[in-house]
Amino acid sequence: MGVYLRLLVACQVLVNLAGVVWERYRVVLLASVMLPLAAVAVDLLDRLGVLEGEALALTPSSPWGIITSAVVHGGFYHLYGNLQSFSFATMLVLAAFMLSTVLIDDSRSAARTHVRAFTAALVLSQALPALRLYVEAVASGAHVVAYGLSQVVFGLMGLLASTCAALAPLAALTAVEERVEVPRLPRAVLIASSSLLISSLMLLAVGFQEFLEALGMGMPTANVRGHVEAFVVGLVVGAAALGWGYSRARLTLAKLRRLSSSLGVEEARRRVIMKISRMP
Repeated sequence: MGVYLRLLVACQVLVNLAGVVWERYRVVLLASVMLPLAAVAVDLLDRLGVLEGEALALTPSSPWGIITSAVVHGGFYHLYGNLQSFSFATMLVLAAFMLSTVLIDDSRSAARTHVRAFTAALVLSQALPALRLYVEAVASGAHVVAYGLSQVVFGLMGLLASTCAALAPLAALTAVEERVEVPRLPRAVLIASSSLLISSLMLLAVGFQEFLEALGMGMPTANVRGHVEAFVVGLVVGAAALGWGYSRARLTLAKLRRLSSSLGVEEARRRVIMKISRMP
């Protein structure tokens, strides 16, 4: 009965966690599903001849492609590779968000900050590099055709870097604020600047050449400049959004020492026992 009860409690904990993740991060989860579905639908309609995919791509005559080009791809392998990378990047960002809430008492406020940072990084990492490319194409008169979800992927990787890097200043502020409360603006500046600094040091540790190769350097069809811009946009937007959002949150390391409380184990145990007691 003891093992059976533990299994039921573990299942209830997973159910509770799934409910919390859906409640707080439904925007992230919906985006991780809807954007790939839109890309697959556009590719399918293009193959069936119902919709010409290039009509949604970014060209000098189609400024709407600044946004819509993200769901246009140049064949199955291009689509598959981008969707795989996008799903992986989204899962990593969501995992980093959930990990960082362990340091924050008001995790609902942290979740709202995460959703805002995710939305801003998702949109701006696609729009800003595409806008730059469109303006250059119009100014030079060159015929440019750009498409693909890769800029969003690298924007999310930039957001991932800033989210992980922000854990260090969060932990430092926890220790400092046991003695003195730091005002909101210095808090925000410290978190944002520290995130950017730590992320830059991480890139230097990896190696700049290796970083450029990961962004597609050497591949003739890869928009390396756009990838770099998208990564930087995601990094900076993420650091700024997280810094400002975290500046209002109460930080604590206590939950790291009370993991069972953070996971709601006692609440899950109570629910399981109540369900068992109602069984005939």
